[in-house]
Amino acid sequence: MKRYIYFAASPLRNFATSLYNISMQLSRFETVAQQVLEGSFKRLFGGYLEPQEVASRLARAMEDGIDDALSPDLFTVALHPRDYEHLCQQSGLETELAAYITRLVRQLGLGLAQRPLIRLILDKKAAQNRPRITAVFQDSHHRQITELHSVPVVQEEIIDAVMGLSAFLVVNGRKTYPIQKPIITVGRRNKNDIVLPVAAVSRRHVQLRWRYGRFILYDLTNRGRTAVNGIKVSEWPLQSGDVINISGQTLIYGEDTKDMSH
Repeated sequence: MKRYIYFAASPLRNFATSLYNISMQLSRFETVAQQVLEGSFKRLFGGYLEPQEVASRLARAMEDGIDDALSPDLFTVALHPRDYEHLCQQSGLETELAAYITRLVRQLGLGLAQRPLIRLILDKKAAQNRPRITAVFQDSHHRQITELHSVPVVQEEIIDAVMGLSAFLVVNGRKTYPIQKPIITVGRRNKNDIVLPVAAVSRRHVQLRWRYGRFILYDLTNRGRTAVNGIKVSEWPLQSGDVINISGQTLIYGEDTKDMSH
């Protein structure tokens, strides 16, 4: 049985209040990414926009590539010749970008299979100011999990807490899926933890992420096609009995196996 290491997310003051502000425009991921970004590059580069834009795109590529609560660790940034020349003048940029990814992964409570690597390459077909980024795993099978920067391996507590909650999803009143991982993805494509083979459902439609002792629902589509208890949401702290609607598909969230008999 494979064992993974997860970075514990750091606590944030007044987080409970922000969870219920469902009208906010940025997702939780984007908010954390921006906070880490601001602390990573303004000091080093004196406010230059270019490295910050690359870092922002790296964060989005990282989120798209998350697999089983693990972040991609090999990022290739294809740049227009002028952008490439300019960025290569920034000493240590690739190292700083890799450190940014590491900090972001830690803040989000995800895992890394390898130390992240960033590669800046020249691509004559790339548009200026629009880098193209690919995010993959150095080890496609995630065989080796490494400890980064002497972070203590205490993340088994997260798994124990998730298992202790005995959370589950009932899909369309027919099938029950136990939630036994810190991140669960729901969508149309077969790689999701819960597959909804319906054309109206996006390939990666929503995620349930373990945060601060509970699961938070995140809409990954930004198209207003996710609702909880009849309210359209982009982010929602789940409670037992919540009814999630995903493009006409109904999921009921529950906790504790006793709830399954009601």
